Amino acid sequence: MNALVRIYYDKRENVLTVPLSAIVLRRGQEVIYTVQDGLVRERKVRSGIADDQYVEIEGDVEAGMLVVSGPYEVLQEQLRDSLAVQIRPRL
Repeated sequence: MNALVRIYYDKRENVLTVPLSAIVLRRGQEVIYTVQDGLVRERKVRSGIADDQYVEIEGDVEAGMLVVSGPYEVLQEQLRDSLAVQIRPRL
């Protein structure tokens, strides 16, 4: 017999979270990329507690910002601050 168990050892409320796939290391600093007025903006963050999908963040971010997530290699190698982008709806 098998069982899947989740043990919650810390729970926080009213925190900002992003998908784990949104965090990138740039020059030794954790960053996320947001989109504002059609341009990518690099924002320094500090990560907090995480589960298997999301991570708590603190830094130059606010609720409601559009956050870029995706394959680490794409974010690390192709995204840069002030890069022009178009937002496409999910299929």
